[in-house]
Amino acid sequence: VDVLQGCRVVDVEFAGQEQIAVRYTDASGTESRSSCRFVVDASGQAGLIGRKLGLRQPDEHFQNLAVFAYFEGCERLPEPDQTNIFIESYEHGWFWMIPLHNGQMSVGSVVDHRYGSEAIRASGAEAYFAAQVAAAPNASRMLASARLVQGPTVIRDWSYSSTDVAGDGWVLAGDAACFIDPLFSTGVHLALSAGVMSAAYVETALKDQDLARAAAPVYKQLYDAQYNLFRQLAGLFYATNRTIESYFWDARRIMGFDDSVPARDAFIRAVAGQPPKGYEHVVLDRGEAPEGLKEGVTAVVAGRAERKERFATLSTAAPGAEPPVLELVPRLALGTRVERQPILGNGEFEWGYVVASGERPESLPVSAFVAGLVTAADGHRTVRQLIVERARESAVEPAAIARTAVSAIGILYVDGVVEALSPAAAL
Repeated sequence: VDVLQGCRVVDVEFAGQEQIAVRYTDASGTESRSSCRFVVDASGQAGLIGRKLGLRQPDEHFQNLAVFAYFEGCERLPEPDQTNIFIESYEHGWFWMIPLHNGQMSVGSVVDHRYGSEAIRASGAEAYFAAQVAAAPNASRMLASARLVQGPTVIRDWSYSSTDVAGDGWVLAGDAACFIDPLFSTGVHLALSAGVMSAAYVETALKDQDLARAAAPVYKQLYDAQYNLFRQLAGLFYATNRTIESYFWDARRIMGFDDSVPARDAFIRAVAGQPPKGYEHVVLDRGEAPEGLKEGVTAVVAGRAERKERFATLSTAAPGAEPPVLELVPRLALGTRVERQPILGNGEFEWGYVVASGERPESLPVSAFVAGLVTAADGHRTVRQLIVERARESAVEPAAIARTAVSAIGILYVDGVVEALSPAAAL
């Protein structure tokens, strides 16, 4: 393997399937061309492939502007939080203050792009940034004795996603694929996650191009699922901040949950599976959430807990008896379906199965065994009958798979894929 450092890719050339090349310049400015079997675009917000193929689409809900700089000698948070990120809300938007490993502090102000652009045109970036610091009491105090070492730098309208993130011979990773908002440092998570997923996609493409083509939309689904969750979290933050009355915050309260009801429901389902003290729950406890959202999250969390407790009772056997769940009939949620599609396996994509339903539209990867259980659950067969059938197909004794089958049905029941467990006589 030849590793070239200090080079800058300036273009990616496509000339048909398996005919890809990159043009790059070295440290001296000399341009070269290299053919390749595959290109991973990790060019960040430059997004070489995304821009070349017209894949990038801006997010109209997050039209912000940031000005950031690096300082030495900043005051930090008191212990034990001296290495934590500090976020401050102020009249025009919010500040980030991020301690770095070299002792410096990254300091940035996020405001509405119209307000920021007009103010910068009027006074220049340095004077503008100084005015924003002066307007934020905590940032001003923490920077009182600090020295500017780099910046300020201006970036605008950075929120975007891509219509496609993988194709024949290429894949997008990290900020080259999407960027939401610097609020939660989600770019770090998405970059690391994309590193794992894109490596698997490349491994698959180099072995089996047909499988890679089938895996491309799955790669996008996985990427979009994470992107949309973080986007909704950012919307929740903006929508629940009631401490500042200004154009910036008013506008973002309006747009924070401007999506359709199904998207909001998806968010409720997502946070319902998070730890009880996760960030989103803290926001719901302390902020003024959009009408009905807090109640919706509480109801989903309580409903899952209730279903989990009920199934624990149904799957527990009395001394000398069998668990009651064996005589119950699983009824699937409306629209439940089992599909064969590529899934992310151990370092590559492989053919597998997913279960999707109205309660879980994002699809749940399952084993062939569980896929068979769901497929056979016709609303008439009891759990015992399903186990016997699966055992016959697998040429094993029912007792060998009973515990696994009951456990799988329990997970699907708590998750809502199995909508109900009813006595056979009641059907």
